[in-house]
Order: sequence, then C-alpha cells, then structure tokens
Amino acid sequence: MTKVVTTKTTTKTPKQEEEEPSSSSSISFYSSRRLKLYTPAEIEHCESSETIAKYINAKTIQSKNTGTTYKARLQSFAQFVYRSYNQIPVDELLECIKAGEYDPYDILSEYSGFLRNGRQNDNKLTANVIRACVKTVRKYFRFSKILVTVEDFKELVPLPRKEQPTKEGIDKADVARYLNACKNIQLKTALHVIAANGPRPIELCAVRECDVNLDSDPATITYTAEYSKMRVARTRPLTREAANQLRLWNKFKYRTRWTTVKEEENGEYVRKFAAPKRNRYNLLLSMPHLNGEKSTPEGLYDYFAEAFAELVDTLDNGGGGGDGSDSNNDSSIRKVGERRKVTLKTFRDFVKSTISDLGYSDFSEWMIGHAGSTYYQKSEKERIDLFRKLEPYLTYLDLESLEAKGADVESK
Repeated sequence: MTKVVTTKTTTKTPKQEEEEPSSSSSISFYSSRRLKLYTPAEIEHCESSETIAKYINAKTIQSKNTGTTYKARLQSFAQFVYRSYNQIPVDELLECIKAGEYDPYDILSEYSGFLRNGRQNDNKLTANVIRACVKTVRKYFRFSKILVTVEDFKELVPLPRKEQPTKEGIDKADVARYLNACKNIQLKTALHVIAANGPRPIELCAVRECDVNLDSDPATITYTAEYSKMRVARTRPLTREAANQLRLWNKFKYRTRWTTVKEEENGEYVRKFAAPKRNRYNLLLSMPHLNGEKSTPEGLYDYFAEAFAELVDTLDNGGGGGDGSDSNNDSSIRKVGERRKVTLKTFRDFVKSTISDLGYSDFSEWMIGHAGSTYYQKSEKERIDLFRKLEPYLTYLDLESLEAKGADVESK
C-alpha cells in the first residue's frame, strides 16, 4: 500500500517546461494488487488527503500493522468519495460535513451500500470486511472532530450481519503428517515450535537467538513484547522434541558451506567455502547472510506462510480431502481466493484445544499467552511439573520418548 516515488532530473528549455505538465518529472509506482482495485487517480485522491495521512500516522504509532490495515480501508473510502461526490477532495468533504451541508450518517450509509454493490465477482467484499471498513471511517470521522455517536451509528447506518464461518480443527495425526511431509528444515523447525506451545506466528518470527535457552530443563523460549499482541513479553517451556529440532536447526544454520560473498576491496562477487558468524541478536529462524543482510520478522512471516501454503496444497489438494488422496468432488477443491482450512494459526488452535481437553483450561490460556483468570496463579515449579505431564500430548515424531512414556505407564 506504500507509494514509491522516484524523481529524474533533466535539463529542459522553457518551451519544453510549458508543453509538459509539472508532474511529469516524477513517476509514481503502486503495488499491483492496489492497481487492480483502484485507478491511479483514485489512489492519488487518497494520498493527497492530509487528514487521512494524519490519521494513519497516529495509528501507526500504536501499531504498524494497524496503520497498514486502516490505510487500505480508507483507500476504499477515498474511492467512494471520488466516484460518488464528483471527485471532491476528502478533506473538503469533511469540511462540508462540519458545516452541516452533509449528514455524516447518510454518508456512512451510502458508503456501506457502495462497498456492498461496488465490486463484483472475485473482488466482492465479505460482510465482515464491509463492517470493518465502515467502522474505520466512523473512527476517522471522530478523529477529524465530526460528532458520530455509537448509539446513533447503530440505529442509522445499516450494516450486513456479521458472518461467523465454522472452523475445522486438526488432530495429532494431522500435525505429524504435516511435519513428516515438510522437507524444508527452516519451516519444519517453525512448525515444531508452534505445535509445542502455540505462539502466534509473528511472535515466533520475532524471536532472537538470545531469547532461547536450550541448556535449561526444560528448554525455554521468550517471546518479546514488541511483536506480542498485548505487548507483554512471556517465557514458555519447550518440549524435548522441539528443543532437539532447534539444536538441529542451529547446526544447519551455522554449517560451513559454499556461498557467494561480495568482496569489500573491489566489490566483486566470489564463491568461497565459509561459515556464517554467530550473532546472538539475529532472528532465531532467519538464514544468516555473510554480507551482513538481516531478515525482518515480517519477511520471515511471509516466507513461512507461503511455504506452508504450498505444503498444504500439496498434501490436501487445495484444502480438500485430508488424506491427501485425489478427489473428483468439486467441493473438495479450494477456489481461487478462498482461505485455506489449515494455516499456521491452526497449530496454535490445536495446542489450546489439546491442553483444554485434558482438563487444564486455565493452563492452556497461560500457555498460549492469553490473559486468563486473574485468580489463576501457579509457582514456576508447579507449572513445569504440569508441563511435563502434558508434554507427551504435544510430542509428535519423537518415538523414543512416546514409547518410554507408554512403558512407564504400563509398569505403574
């Protein structure tokens, strides 16, 4: 959603300056997805609004992801103003509302209808997206000092009913199937950790090497506050299986191998046999670069999401039959643009459901980082003992540990 502007400076005669528009010296580039939905004029209509820019900057201070999401929603509002109000600037429309020329509730109602009927076929918006967009514009009005009360908004602005699609969970056999089929050690390590204690994927992508302690018993991992949803850091235990997988990843990550390096003296790229230097502040699941380039949590998240989507499509025929067999049933084939039934977050859901079904609902809330009950307090030793009881249910491929646990139960 970000506009990138490049300026090319050339020497022109006064006659050429009169013949060419002043904006020809700068060329604006927008993302291809944005250009599929909006014309360049509609995008510029949003970019030129000072109040939208001010509002997005305020939201970005709270959260970068929130600012990006709100920018996308207000772009659709700028498109609505451009088409429905004779290309009037958004800031000018707000002044007209403050002057009493337009009713803000009428504009919000028209905007809701525009979202419902303005797009067709593949670009048609769902009811939940429409509700979110209209509510964002309501907040934008209030930020611009336009009085819009929540009570009047509910009564006067029609919104489609909220959709609550059903979710399909997975079982332990499904988790093991995805782990066994994963040939990418980087993705497999991420899946092991998510399936061990259920972090949000972006939280795992932001973990640094110094945030993992594989020498403690049990091994622990700390999720930083910066990328936590509630901005609270937390330390959670790891299963032996996940800890062993992290050790394997660590060996693979810092192995000596042939790689291409840019020489500092002449700037040429050469092939050499070398090992990356260790840096405890590097991201845990990032692949180190000898040239000093560093990955970002957002970039890692996009990589894991895309790689896991390919794995799901390979195993489940696009989200259909869970046994991986070929199916001629059209309903089992995922449509273009349709969300997959299994995502990275599904593993987090599995961890929460598994621990809750064993009778430890409060512990499951603590495990995945939810607030839970204020009355639920346990000592560290009690939490470790409880985690040891639950560890076999969060172990998927470590047959030795599972067999030893079974033998111990039989002996008792």
